[in-house]
Amino acid sequence: FVFVVVEVVVIVLVIVLVYLLLWLLFFLFVLLFLCFLFFLLFLLLLFFLLVLFFLLLLFFLFLLLLLFLLFLLLISSSVDKTVKLWNAKTYQEIASTELEGNAVNALLWHPEGRKIFAGTVSGKIVALDVNNLAKISEINSNCGNILSMALSPDGQYLAVSGTKKASLLSITDGKQWMELNGHNGSINALAFSLNGKFLVSGGQDGAIKMWYRDWE
Repeated sequence: FVFVVVEVVVIVLVIVLVYLLLWLLFFLFVLLFLCFLFFLLFLLLLFFLLVLFFLLLLFFLFLLLLLFLLFLLLISSSVDKTVKLWNAKTYQEIASTELEGNAVNALLWHPEGRKIFAGTVSGKIVALDVNNLAKISEINSNCGNILSMALSPDGQYLAVSGTKKASLLSITDGKQWMELNGHNGSINALAFSLNGKFLVSGGQDGAIKMWYRDWE
């Protein structure tokens, strides 16, 4: 009888353990399923955010392109001493100013797009506000009638060539950092490299010279 009771108890315990094990396996399966489900939801959310980011980026680029097309600007100057700002899409004049006593031979945009530099026959370089062409500042280059200008990519240095000489000036205070000597005659063209370390000059003598940025 005792053996029978023990056997029954063992069977009951085994059944209970198997039942508990099955429930444990079921809960583990449910837990794994929920984890997998949350992982899928996380991936879907991440995918949705990436798509939203790229859509916003495309929308922003589209707005920039639209603004560029709508407000593409053109600057011009003349011997009548005027500087004019135009809408290059509609060819309508936006703003105009007259530089008293100074005809303008050279124009240059600042890399930031907020200023325009006008080189005059008297050797003065006038910085103008791009919004209304109001005068911001003025630099006397002492180069004579300005023929060409070039601005370094960082917007710190201005290369100027005139009928008297060619110089490299500080854009802030007009200080001369370097005088470009080497051409026989005037320098008619100037250009900086994209990294700003080199300056190229083309002269009336037909020569093209490259200058290394060692003036700092």
